[in-house]
Amino acid sequence: MNQKEQSKKDPDKEIQKSEDDKKNQHHHGRGMQKPPEEEEEDIRARAPIALVVKAPRGMQDVLWEDMRYWDVVNDTFKQVCTSFNMKHVSVPVVEEAALFERSIGESTDVVEKEMFFVKDRSGSSRLALRPEFTAGVARAYLENGMSSKPQPVKMWYSGPVFRHDRPQAGRYRQLTQFGAEVIGEGHSIIDVQVIHLAYETYKALQLDAFRIDVNTVGCMNKNCRPAYLNSIKRHAQDNTRKLCADCRRRAKINPLRIFDCKEEKCQMVANTAPKITDHLCEDCKNHYQNVIRYLQDLGIPFKENPRLVRGLDYYTRTAFEIISTLPSTDPLSGMALGGGGRYDDLIHLLGGPPTPAIGFSGGIERTIMQMKSEGVEVKVDDAPDVFLAHLGDLGRRRSVKLLDDLRRAGFKVGEAFHKDGIKSQLRNADRMRVQWTLILGQKEALDNTIILRNMESGMQEILDLNLDSLVPALKKRLRHEIQVIH
Repeated sequence: MNQKEQSKKDPDKEIQKSEDDKKNQHHHGRGMQKPPEEEEEDIRARAPIALVVKAPRGMQDVLWEDMRYWDVVNDTFKQVCTSFNMKHVSVPVVEEAALFERSIGESTDVVEKEMFFVKDRSGSSRLALRPEFTAGVARAYLENGMSSKPQPVKMWYSGPVFRHDRPQAGRYRQLTQFGAEVIGEGHSIIDVQVIHLAYETYKALQLDAFRIDVNTVGCMNKNCRPAYLNSIKRHAQDNTRKLCADCRRRAKINPLRIFDCKEEKCQMVANTAPKITDHLCEDCKNHYQNVIRYLQDLGIPFKENPRLVRGLDYYTRTAFEIISTLPSTDPLSGMALGGGGRYDDLIHLLGGPPTPAIGFSGGIERTIMQMKSEGVEVKVDDAPDVFLAHLGDLGRRRSVKLLDDLRRAGFKVGEAFHKDGIKSQLRNADRMRVQWTLILGQKEALDNTIILRNMESGMQEILDLNLDSLVPALKKRLRHEIQVIH
């Protein structure tokens, strides 16, 4: 027997060896053994941490009670976009930060204050969570060679965006947008089609308490927006003492940003500023007049708002917003439900050829708030068509297969297979608001029958368990068509 095998069979020697090792370590120094304070730190690091884990500030969970509103908004927008011949696209949640900084504008609130940056493990990329969709869709248009497709390219999308804003009613750090972009055509009729799409979306959601504000921000022709910017700069300089510190700084970089400021004193300065409609070049003036005429022809109600500039630098010409007109007591009153505009220079700014484009996006959270405030009811019958109860082991085994057969036949089936007692199962059926319950016990399984119970009257009848007769019998009592799942 070798020494290793002997030590395994002699625990006293192992204990002695361990004690000798400790003595040697004490005599020669601790060697690899950690000091007591380090050992305590290791123990604390490995110990479970008692934390109350919450969603990040400004971000929320959406449970099934509210998800029905989300489903209605998404489904309605999809239907409207399909009727306008839009194609569904998806772009990454994370993009190169430079994409947003270059397109949205470094002097905007979004870039200066609201971007969420993502630390790349490799350190080779500077990434950011998208604060909006348009820049990503424009990048996708370029990267995927969409200019070779029939123009214009019409796309719609829906998904989360992220802004490090101060959370409040209707304003979140993770919000969800639905929107559409039309890239590759500069005719004013395209502007009106996008505004029309937005209008039809909110009307299809049975909303009435909103208005559409429309304006133009001109183009970069030297006789158009640049001339207007100079007049705004002079106006800001003349009123510099009335502006907040941010607006005094912004007025030197992009004076249009004073129109976005929420400070009351800055709003007073903005309200007395020159109107851009008095500084338009001939092409922009004609474009804007045509937009107004087409909107009137379509009977779309709107209001011209010469102070509307939108908050992003890439906008040119047409800009519009959908504003809530709920009573002032409602937290959503005066807020933008959605908005958009033309961005004819963005594709070129990102390295592509000059390409006209226009888009729109709306916030799902605010839209749902508006629906609730206006009393729009979303009725979703989430009760099962039928509940399947069992008795005994054989009844449970047959019920598992029957549930799958009924599901494939198009029925929505409730169950509580984890329960044994019939009373507890029927209580579950009551909570689910089910009108009909199927009961399959030992006897029924052997007789190839099943009991159908009316949960309101308590009346019961025996049906043939054969699917060819059971399915028609259930459909007759449910009195609605069932979609078959293949």
